[in-house]
Amino acid sequence: MRIKTSMGSLDIRAWLAESADRFTGAHLQKFYEVGDGKFLFKFHKSGEGTLHLYADLRGALYEGEADTPMTPTSFARYVRKRFTNAVLEGMEQLNFDRVLRLNFRRGSIVLEMFRDGNLLVLDEEGVITYPYRPREYRDRALLPSRPYTPPPARPDITAMDVDALGEALRRDREVVRTLASLNLGGEYAEELCARAGVDRKKKGTDLTDDDVKALHAALRGMLRVEGGFIYMNNERPFFLSPIPMTTLEGDVRRCETFNKAAREYFEEVYSEKYEFLLKREEELSKLRHRLEEQKEALERFRREEEEHRKKGEAIYAHYAEVEKFLEWAREAIRDEETYEKTLRSLPYVTWFEGKHVRLRLPEGVEVELDVEKSVGENADAYFTRAKRMKEKARGVEAAIKETERAMEEVESHTYVEEERRDRVRRKRFWFERFRWFISSEGILVIAGRDARTNEAVVRKHLGTGDLYVHADIHGAPSVVIKGEGREIGEATIREACQFALAMSKAWNAGWGSGVAYWVYPSQVTKMAESGEFVPRGAWVVRGKRNYVFHLEVLLAVGEVEYRGVKMVMCGPPSAVEAHSHRYVVIAPGDVKKSDFAKYLRSIFNEDVDTLQRILPPGGIRVIKKVGMEEGQSR
Repeated sequence: MRIKTSMGSLDIRAWLAESADRFTGAHLQKFYEVGDGKFLFKFHKSGEGTLHLYADLRGALYEGEADTPMTPTSFARYVRKRFTNAVLEGMEQLNFDRVLRLNFRRGSIVLEMFRDGNLLVLDEEGVITYPYRPREYRDRALLPSRPYTPPPARPDITAMDVDALGEALRRDREVVRTLASLNLGGEYAEELCARAGVDRKKKGTDLTDDDVKALHAALRGMLRVEGGFIYMNNERPFFLSPIPMTTLEGDVRRCETFNKAAREYFEEVYSEKYEFLLKREEELSKLRHRLEEQKEALERFRREEEEHRKKGEAIYAHYAEVEKFLEWAREAIRDEETYEKTLRSLPYVTWFEGKHVRLRLPEGVEVELDVEKSVGENADAYFTRAKRMKEKARGVEAAIKETERAMEEVESHTYVEEERRDRVRRKRFWFERFRWFISSEGILVIAGRDARTNEAVVRKHLGTGDLYVHADIHGAPSVVIKGEGREIGEATIREACQFALAMSKAWNAGWGSGVAYWVYPSQVTKMAESGEFVPRGAWVVRGKRNYVFHLEVLLAVGEVEYRGVKMVMCGPPSAVEAHSHRYVVIAPGDVKKSDFAKYLRSIFNEDVDTLQRILPPGGIRVIKKVGMEEGQSR
């Protein structure tokens, strides 16, 4: 069963038809980034009051609220500065695609809800001033100061008359495939064919005029929003639609509006519990497929073992006949022309090439012989192949047991809702999009996790009173100590240097110790020397570097409390020790990060993805545990 995890073009069109007028004319009061790729627009409209528009770039859009962070991100601050109190003049879907444009008097905001999604701020001329995710594609660039170009447009099927639809469909391919490619998507394409009474596998070149007219009429009907329909399987939602679907089976939950259905659907499908179940089912599906392939391989190896063994035994059972044939063949092969002519005339020779001949023995068993080898050598060749197949079968049997154990382990994973409720609903801090820790002196330290965040951590968050830190190794993150008006002590500087080293390639390389340095913000620049190029995520440091030596490549993971919120932190041991009574000290090792994250989950009841994001880049070895026992959980 395939789960729908994002709105399609038809869904966005339906949502706009139902909700656009409600938001048009409203003033934008606040804008929040409530998670990675998740946003909340807070509007106010006379006669309507407060209106909330929630957008998740994974593909969800609906009127509804969400938990908001205490401190706005820099992106949210920018949008607020540009659009606060601006009037929303209208919403539009671009080219019947998964692209929504919100038009204000001061510019516009574009939501692209496909791939990994994007949100782009445009000025009055349609030029990008701030892309949430800077991207460059073959046919367009979503970068600052570039005119916004929508994705390459396909013919808008919703605006086609009968003739245009016929022209678009009459191709040498199944009609359902063509409909799906016109931004309808597979499920709605099949529904359209079913409503029109047209075989979905019919070639477009075979469509009659009546077929096209029926498809056009059915399409007009599908463009009329009839509310919201959530399709369920075993009480779990798997499809959302603004129209009743004749092609889907299962229980249906009907909502008065499509907006209400979208909110209910995605709040459940995007919930941690549902995503956990989906991920578990996906893992099980992969394991089932692997198990099926392994069982097929086992059956094939056993069958081939039996065949090779029988052929070897058949050669020995007809030892005298085979030996006589081999003697004759070795004598006859000297005259190639006579040899080939004679072999073609023998009814028990089914194939030959050079010195290799295939014989059909009396029991009907065919064996391939090398005429230059003895009877025993030819038979042993088959017994050797049989032995090889037997060894392969044993290997597959062991692999099957391992797969079955893996399936049992995945099936044993359960979602503990009560233990995770506080964490799921807690507000996320702005710095959690980076690597971070709170020093033993209570000062926030942040670091990039890739080129994009290395760029952002310096460009957006390195200010006066802060310090810049970097390990003395290629492939290390940019680290910023956020002074925020406080004096930065030696303990914090050393911890930040240790953090910069541990989160670098030194961890994967298995280093025991290393060196890092710190400088002032004025020493960090993007200005390269003549003829040099500074790539994205990299920075140039000028002037004196203050080195810190003898830094151990060690980290610790523990539960800390920050501004009244409990969270799991990974940082230098001295920093974690200062804020936590229960923690694990780690070093580079052989334990997979994913396996260690699962172990931490049993202790801190945090989701595995969050734990993996805070851990260093590589294998892990536990040095010591403080304040806990093996398997202890909260």
